[in-house]
Amino acid sequence: MLRKCIATVTLALALFALAPVAGWATDSPGPTTIVNPSTTDNTVTKDAFGDLVDAQGNTHPDTVGAKLGWLLPAGSDQVASWDLTLLVNSQVCRTTAAEGAPYINNQDRTMIPLRVVNDAFGYQTDWQPDGTIHITGAEGTVDVTLTVGQAAYTANGQAGRFATLPTLTNNRTYLPARDFAQLYGHIYWDAPSRTVWVYQGKDPLYQVIGTKVLRANDAGIQELTLPAGYTPLTQTATNPLVLKETIQGVTYLGLMTQGQDFSQKVPLFQVKDQALIYLTDVFGSSHFYVDGSKVYYTDGTGAASWTNPIQPNRLYIADTASGQVTSHDLAFPVNTSSFSMKDGKLIATDQQGRGTAREIELKA
Repeated sequence: MLRKCIATVTLALALFALAPVAGWATDSPGPTTIVNPSTTDNTVTKDAFGDLVDAQGNTHPDTVGAKLGWLLPAGSDQVASWDLTLLVNSQVCRTTAAEGAPYINNQDRTMIPLRVVNDAFGYQTDWQPDGTIHITGAEGTVDVTLTVGQAAYTANGQAGRFATLPTLTNNRTYLPARDFAQLYGHIYWDAPSRTVWVYQGKDPLYQVIGTKVLRANDAGIQELTLPAGYTPLTQTATNPLVLKETIQGVTYLGLMTQGQDFSQKVPLFQVKDQALIYLTDVFGSSHFYVDGSKVYYTDGTGAASWTNPIQPNRLYIADTASGQVTSHDLAFPVNTSSFSMKDGKLIATDQQGRGTAREIELKA
């Protein structure tokens, strides 16, 4: 089976959704009924995708029905819409309905394909002879057992019950998004962009979904507040989150906002609690360094205009306290360099070529 979960590169790939919990997805263009084949006789039936299936398990070898020999009570669900995007950590999962894709059912619940998410996380999914599904992670990080059509489950030794039963749609196992979080991970649903984000991990991840800037960590997924007048750019094929650096434990984000084009600077924000604090504007392809009230950056490597070409030797210093920006033309190129501080002196390290580190001396 071909499943494609790719790292987020475009904003279009970073948009998606989830259901009930204060307005979980609705949008029914007319339900399409997906009914699982009979489990009680030898009748050959045709599913909603035009494939012939029978009670002997003559289906794709990776389907739940074939694994269990149709011993499970095959639930059915009504699909109202397949028009969703699924993001797992920083990967967008691009799958077909037949492979397993998120959908909204006729009860306005967002249903998530279990196997697709497990594959993206690198978990092993095994169907047992007794009809249970066993999910395991490397080094025992995840150990989950559940059964299609039953509320009871165990997750890492803890017993629980789903509010909505796991179901089969097109012979794929699905869970409602809000129940999925009971097994592992955190879930975020963005209704306007119809995007669902499943996150699990220890390292924080930042993501733009629709017009929201989000941070995911072991505490959950939080929306970060932008200053008034700033809205992430949505009408673009490029991820508007173009810069991210953590310097001395503080995270900084560079974000393309509405009204900008690629030749312009982007606002640089400091992440503080659940707010984004504006510092200054920098070029989106430039490395930068923040030291107190000073922000160091260059022209970067992005496309420049004929009237404003890239100056590879130019270093900018923005003073966030005064708002002033000064420029310095150095004796060597720095537009492909990253920056650090050592003994109070700025160090530029070339990121293309030999990685040469040079101390920068600025004339008064």
